[in-house]
Amino acid sequence: MSSIATPQDWSFYSIVAAFTLSAIPAAYSYGLLTISSRGRMQNTRPRANLDALKGKIPDDVWKKCYRARCAHFNALENLPIFAAAVLGSRLGGLPIATVNGVALQYLGLRAIYTVLYINTTKDPYSFLRSAVWFYCTFLPLQLLYKTGQFVNGKSV
Repeated sequence: MSSIATPQDWSFYSIVAAFTLSAIPAAYSYGLLTISSRGRMQNTRPRANLDALKGKIPDDVWKKCYRARCAHFNALENLPIFAAAVLGSRLGGLPIATVNGVALQYLGLRAIYTVLYINTTKDPYSFLRSAVWFYCTFLPLQLLYKTGQFVNGKSV
C-alpha cells in the first residue's frame, strides 16, 4: 500500500451530476408553469405547454419559464462534449486530480450559468452569462487537448 494518498476519482460521478444539473431548470420551469397556470397544463403534450400558456399566465413568469427551458436545452447540448472529455481523459490515463479539477470547475460554472440564464433580463448582463458559457464550454475542450498531450508523452 502506498503512503501517498491518491485523490478520489469523482470524474464518472461528475457526468451524472452534469445530467442532474441539466434537469433542474426543466423541473423549475415545469413547477412554475404548473403553479401559475392553475392546472391548465396538459401532460399529453408537455413540450407544447409553454407555447399554449403564452398570454394566459403573467408575461414575466412565461419569460422566466422560457429562459429555464432554454437553460435546460443548453445543458443537454453541452453534456455530450463534457462526457466525452471526462471518459476520454480517464481512458487516456490523465491524472485523476486534473480530471476532477476540470469537472468541478465545469459543474460549478454550469450551475452559475443556469442561474444567470434564468434570472438575466437585461441585455448588458447577458454578456456575463455568455462569458461563463464560453469558459464552461472551453473546459471540456481543454481536457481533451490535455489528454492528447498526455497520451503523446508531452507534459500536462
